[in-house]
Amino acid sequence: YIDSMAQCKSLSDLTALNLSMFEDFIFRVRKHRTNPKVSAQIRFCRDYIELHAEQELRLPALAKQVGYSEYYLSRKFKKEMGIPISTYIKYVRGEHSKMLLVSSGVPISQIADSLHFASSSHYSESFREVTGKTPLQYRTENQKL
Repeated sequence: YIDSMAQCKSLSDLTALNLSMFEDFIFRVRKHRTNPKVSAQIRFCRDYIELHAEQELRLPALAKQVGYSEYYLSRKFKKEMGIPISTYIKYVRGEHSKMLLVSSGVPISQIADSLHFASSSHYSESFREVTGKTPLQYRTENQKL
């Protein structure tokens, strides 16, 4: 990719390369994350959470998506993934917000709202649990010039 980037002659070339790199990254992550010990329903639930991080994610709706009771989904998810579903949602939203903090100038309070946190302080607390930093610290340290 570095060689390809050096050969780019325009912004549109870089944009196309960026898209290609992103798609390749997603493919490699999915391939790496495929775990035969995780059932299809839990993989679907995990993927659904990742694709809908900016939507309100509640256990009843997730259970309905996979055709399980809330209790069964909660227990099965924890057994197969090793963490509670709420912790996984927090992690996914933390990862999603890291991308938003670095790649956009969207105010932190707006990011908190878009990811359905009850308040900016709750968002900051959750973000710190995932990254060890506040959203502002993360943005300041990682934003590209």
